[in-house]
Formats: sequence, C-alpha cells, structure tokens
Amino acid sequence: MSELSNFSVLRILHFINILSIKKYCSKVGSGLYGDLKRRLPHYWSDIKEAVTHMIIAQTFGGLWNGFFGGQPLIVLLSTAPLALYIKIIHTITSSYGVDFFAMYGCVGLFNSLLLMVYSLTGLSRWMRWSTRSTEEIFALFISIAFLVDAAKDCHKKFQVYYVCKFPTNILGSSESITTSQMSVRKIWQSYTSNVSDLVVKSTRSHPEAQLAFGCSRDVALLYLLLLLGTVLFALYLFNFTNTPFLTARKREVLRDFALPISVLTMTLIGSLAFSDIKLQPFSVSSADIKLKTAPFHLLNWSAFAAAFGLAIPLSLLFYMEQNIASAIVNSPANKLRKGPANHWDLLMVSLINLCLSVCCLPWVHVALPHSPLHVKALADTEERVEMGHHIRQTIVRVRETRLTTIFSHLLIGLSLLMIPTPLRFIPPAVLNGLFVYMAITAVYDNQLFERILLFITEQSAYPPSHYIRRVPQRKIHLFTLTQLIQLTALCSVGFAPSAYVELVFPFILVLQIVIRHTIIPRLIDRKYLEALDRCY
Repeated sequence: MSELSNFSVLRILHFINILSIKKYCSKVGSGLYGDLKRRLPHYWSDIKEAVTHMIIAQTFGGLWNGFFGGQPLIVLLSTAPLALYIKIIHTITSSYGVDFFAMYGCVGLFNSLLLMVYSLTGLSRWMRWSTRSTEEIFALFISIAFLVDAAKDCHKKFQVYYVCKFPTNILGSSESITTSQMSVRKIWQSYTSNVSDLVVKSTRSHPEAQLAFGCSRDVALLYLLLLLGTVLFALYLFNFTNTPFLTARKREVLRDFALPISVLTMTLIGSLAFSDIKLQPFSVSSADIKLKTAPFHLLNWSAFAAAFGLAIPLSLLFYMEQNIASAIVNSPANKLRKGPANHWDLLMVSLINLCLSVCCLPWVHVALPHSPLHVKALADTEERVEMGHHIRQTIVRVRETRLTTIFSHLLIGLSLLMIPTPLRFIPPAVLNGLFVYMAITAVYDNQLFERILLFITEQSAYPPSHYIRRVPQRKIHLFTLTQLIQLTALCSVGFAPSAYVELVFPFILVLQIVIRHTIIPRLIDRKYLEALDRCY
C-alpha cells in the first residue's frame, strides 16, 4: 500500500514535469513548486507515522492545515498581535461610523490577496535574513503578552473583590478571559448583545447588586489560588520526567498530559472544595458561535481604499509571524527530516483567512508557543548531563504526523456540544493559569532568556553552552542588552494604549531584522555574532 501511494505521488510529479510547470515557475511560483516536490512524497508517511501519539498535545489549529498544509506540525490560531490589530480596526470603524464587520471582512480579503502574492513570488526566501535573535525576541514578546493579559485580569479581580472598587463595567471585568482569542470574542459580543449595559445600570441603582459583585475578598484570593495552582501543578507534571517516581513510560504520559490534568484538577477544586465561594463562571452562549457573512455592500470606495491601506501592515504581520514561527519549528535542533514548506503554508494561510474573513471569523496563522510545544510533544528526547550538574534535554527524533492536527481539530469541533455546559464550570482563573503555564514553558529553550539570567548568575555556575566557551562575557552581555532594547521597543508599541500606535507594530517587527544586520555588527565582531546568533 505504501509503495502504491508513493508510486502515485511520483506519477503526479512526473506529470507536472511533462507539463513543464517547473520551467514556467522558475520566476513565479518556484517556491511553491519546490515545497510541493519536497513534501508530497512524504504525505502518506505523515499519516501512517506515530499512530499512538495521534491525540497528544495539539490544542489549536485547523483541519485545512491538517489535510493540505505543507508542514503539519505548525499550529494555527488567533494570536495576541492579531487581536491587537482587530482592536485597531474596531477603534477606527467606531470613530468613523463604518460597519465593523464589513471593514473587517474587506481588510481580511485584501490581506489574503497580498499573502497570495507573497507566496507566488517566493518572498519567504527573504526570511533567510531573519536570525535566531529576531525569532527569540518575538517568542519572548508572545510570552510577555500572555503574562501581561493574565496580570491585568488578576488585577481587575482584586480591584473589584479585594479593594472593593466598583467597576464601570462589571460584565466586562468579570468575563474577561485575558487571552487574545477572548478579546476577539468580546468585540463580536459587543455587537450582538446589550446585556452589559443593562447589568451596569441595574447594579448602579441597587446597592445589593454592587455587594454581590464586589467586596468579597475570598473570591479574589480563590482566584489567585486557582491561577497559581494551575501553573505550579502543570509545571510539576511537565518536569515529572526528572523525578524517580513511577516508570519512564508513565512519567512521559504525565508530562504529555500535564496541562489537561492540571486544568481538570483545579476546576474540580474550585467547583467542589470551594463550592461556597461563588466565582464568576466562564461565560459562553450559543450566540457566540453564530455565523454571518461580511456586509461588503455597506462600504463605499473610500472605505475600500482604507481597507487596502490597513491590509498592507496586516499582511506584513502575517508574513513575519508565519515565517518566524515556521523557522522555530523547522530549526535544526528539532531534527525534522521532511523539510519546510514555507511558501505553500503561506498560501494555505491566505486561503484559510480568505474564508474566515468572508464569514466574519477571527483570523489565524502559525502561533507561538503552541507550534514548538507541539513539536516537543511528538518528540523523543534524552537528557544529557554537562559538566557534572547541568542537565539539558535534546531531541532525538520527532514523529512528523498529521494525525495529531486532524484528530485534535475533530475533537475541538465536537467541543461545540459542550456549550454552555460543562464549559461554564471552568473558572476563568484556571484559564489564566493555563496561559501563564504556556508562557513559562515557552522560554525553556529561549537562549535570550537564558542569557538574561546570566546577569544574576555567578560566573562559575554558567551553563556549558557553546557561545559561552567562544564569546567573551562582556560581548555576551552587550548582545543581550541590544536584544532587550529591541524587546522593549516591541513591547512599548504592542502594549501601547493608543490603537494607532499599535498600527506600526509590524514595521517595528521588520525593523528588528534591519537592526540586526546594520547596527549590531558595528558593536560586536561578526565571529562572535556567528556563535551567538547562528548556532542551534
């Protein structure tokens, strides 16, 4: 069967050669042709490998990418930068009285067309100028975004329930889930329901309603307990392979399922052990999943022109995030055997988001830290002890399979049957703990974070990394400082209170690459940069 399928694939490639498409694509579409030629022979092996790991550690993504994507290990979802950009569109449409869904759909269509052009012309090749430092700065920014969102939501809860400061919008503070996905959901909800206004008016006119929503310090403390409990318990299970308990196989299973076990455990603790403390539940209703098509007829020509202008930086954001995340997934340290498919994946993302834009659904692209975590979940690892006390995990091989993506998204589709019960029993604090856990585990292999810790680490206790042996300590700290300055600039724009400032975020992201190749080489010798920035 395997030989027959591979023979069929080879016949398809031979037919492509007969049609002389390769010659035609030497200028336009050559990147797509190379991706297909490299990945098509492996399509069947993507399915037959790692059957026993088909349901492990895949949370988000799409069936489209599972069946047709070039690199099946990448995870597609809506990320914090995308949520920020949707917020920008919402702010602009509110200011100028333009229909949000019409503008959103139009911006999405133009963005998809631009991404198609990028894919067909092979612009992903330009990302060879993106180095490890740029990838790690952006990865650390994503982790910071998760932490900032969780901290904001925790602060709101303490303002309401511990400090007893009555909010101006109860429903907004109590339902905030702090993730980029829920930020998008709240924008949609604001257009479909006026319940929030009714609740605010009623609570302002009834003091007993204010008491019900605030001045309950036990609620704030339980919120913090569930958040920290989710993080600490999940991290303990994630590192369970370093303990001598149970067998190696059982330790690996507990590590793989650390997150769902922690979420389920803390949900039960919050619902049963503290049943007398009334937490605000995770609010979700059937109205949240109703589909609609974008009313493009409500836009005039000036609105179409504005939509195209907004689509340019958005497409740049897609292009950068897509290729940075793909580069991290396909890094040599992961020992993937089948090669990348950046041009093809970019085309698939453009088609996916074209459909999402028409249906007024949130956009998706390759996400961090989910994609690298997916690779780790499908990897066989071994621990190596260096210099007697430093333990480092290295990947031996990765099961490059499509089954985790396909089956996980089938299960995600079935989860619609769990709305509103039992999803409403999951406390928002547990969800915040989930994202804090993801932010922490994402920095485990981040060399930038490792070098930040060197500022407060005794020199004799430095890890035996290759760059420490080859680069002077002063140059290491100087390189880290330049990255921290770049990260600060990225965070300043990404978390700016003004939506118009956030509009330049994609350009700041591109500027990271320019700085790396123009300014930093004047501060640090190239031979040291090679050791710090090129080796995985």
